[in-house]
Amino acid sequence: MDYNAALNYLESLFSIERTPDKKEKEEVYNLKFMEELTVLLGRPQDSYPVIQVAGTNGKGSTSLFIAKILQAHGLKVGLYSSPHVCSPRERIVINGKFITESDFGRHVGRLADIFRERKGGIRTYFETLTATAFLHFQENVVDVAVLEAGLGGRLDATNVATCDVAVITKIGLDHTQTLGDTEEKILFEKLGIVKEKSKVVMTEKTDYLVTVAESILNEKQIRLNTELKATSQSTFPDPAQINIEGMGGINLPMTGEHLSENVTTAILACKSYLGEGFEKEIVADALRDAFLPVRMQRIHSKPLIILDGAHNLQAIENLLDNVQRGWRKGKYKKVHLLYGAMADKDIEGIFSIFGKYTDLAISCAPIDHMRAANIEQLRERTDHRYEYFSTAIEGLSALRQRAAQDDLILVTGSIYLVSEILQNLGACKSWESCFSPWMAEDLT
Repeated sequence: MDYNAALNYLESLFSIERTPDKKEKEEVYNLKFMEELTVLLGRPQDSYPVIQVAGTNGKGSTSLFIAKILQAHGLKVGLYSSPHVCSPRERIVINGKFITESDFGRHVGRLADIFRERKGGIRTYFETLTATAFLHFQENVVDVAVLEAGLGGRLDATNVATCDVAVITKIGLDHTQTLGDTEEKILFEKLGIVKEKSKVVMTEKTDYLVTVAESILNEKQIRLNTELKATSQSTFPDPAQINIEGMGGINLPMTGEHLSENVTTAILACKSYLGEGFEKEIVADALRDAFLPVRMQRIHSKPLIILDGAHNLQAIENLLDNVQRGWRKGKYKKVHLLYGAMADKDIEGIFSIFGKYTDLAISCAPIDHMRAANIEQLRERTDHRYEYFSTAIEGLSALRQRAAQDDLILVTGSIYLVSEILQNLGACKSWESCFSPWMAEDLT
């Protein structure tokens, strides 16, 4: 199967993210098929050690930082993450290099043949990509694989692997219909990645959640590791400067004070995995070029334009806290916010957060996606109080025309929204460039 055929085949598969049908989700959200499939494949995920990352927010950057640090220690590192911005090849990476189109097509084709032979049941997009990653990492003999869970943890497709280190990032309310309607229930699902001999690292410092985690892990006689302190020395939108206790300074090309937590979590995970082989002196160089697109990503300077895929209450609040700190320090004057979201997100809750920030000029636009809230839904769920554009590109164009050179335009609400912006600006024509820090001049 060639690459384009593989893409078409993947789009024909079921996606938990794309369906609002609760019964259909329940039918496929389990490990039964994935266990059967990996047995047929010879359990490729057992051929290398695994570090597994689950959590509500911060999974992507934490996974990347872990992979970068381990690579700097001389290891061949597979990284499986989601979602993608421009191409599903972004999800499957070895030492910073995306899976090739030919390898991608070959593995997906092999899986499609297996699916055709074994009729019945629902095959999913995420399971197919997860199995593709398992095969690719086995074929290329990686030393270790970093696997980011897609949804939850306990029943996520990645959880057929046995992890040496389990990493839990920040916990918040998201996917509540599937994972539960409290942070404690969601934490329980995330901790489902922990196996009998796993070492466990957690970003979350909220006292009651740490207590819940320790209670669950004590039953398995597993100790939780959260002990490493860091402080952020920079302010949004400047590149992050982080001081790590006992290790000195680390400079990142990404921005955001929250990154200090994700970096310390990644360091703890690597120390847990490498033991005495961990070399703190090489961490700063390892992370110097660590970058993920659409995480507070700057794409223009005057006016400053930032894209961020925040889509839940915790992520939005963190984003706006960073924005407000930058505003207070005079980094920009007025803030113009363009928002779009999937229809199943807590739009009302997010707009209650927006209401705390009186200096925001808010507008909305629908995303070109089957699950997105359309313009009428956006109007109704935001009480018809804001400006509404028919498309995201129309909205961004209008905001650019009215914004002063020293203003900030912030586009947020969904990774699908910011991905649509990048695609329309032509960034995805050479999408691999999205994975290095780049400025507005590259787009305009």
